[in-house]
Amino acid sequence: MTDQERNSLRYKESGYDLLSANPGLFSPWDHGIEPQDVSSSNWSGYLAGFEVVSHRLYLVSLYVGYSPKPRGWTSEMKENDPLADLWGFGSVAPLPPLNGATAEDVGGGYWLYRDIGLALDYTGKLVLGEVHQKLDGTEDVVGLELEFRSGVVTNEQRLSSLHEDNEL
Repeated sequence: MTDQERNSLRYKESGYDLLSANPGLFSPWDHGIEPQDVSSSNWSGYLAGFEVVSHRLYLVSLYVGYSPKPRGWTSEMKENDPLADLWGFGSVAPLPPLNGATAEDVGGGYWLYRDIGLALDYTGKLVLGEVHQKLDGTEDVVGLELEFRSGVVTNEQRLSSLHEDNEL
């Protein structure tokens, strides 16, 4: 089974993997964005970047799998049909803007929204992990649990032991 890529969160100048969110933190579908599974390492079809600034939680980036067939596509057409451009085929429906940010094609079937700055009204708990490489080649995972009410951090707790198999 392929390891899954994880969403990330920056908190107090450190970057963490988002290991769990209870309840779920963000859904692109709620914003009219329908990610597609374009990689076996990303079944959800998207990766989100979050940041806590002045105790407030924000969505700052969104990497979305999106590779629809061009408009007007039929199953009889071929991918490289030279007549497709003449008939207006070849352009894909754009992804909708997200908090004023537009998505740019970054290749490989992925699109990237940058500098979103969307304040999230999240209430719940997040478990974060920060991986540190040891000199002997092993990894040490530092855990942190953050509790939020209406998008504001209300509690922070260091976790004494966190195993790498803790998954979202």
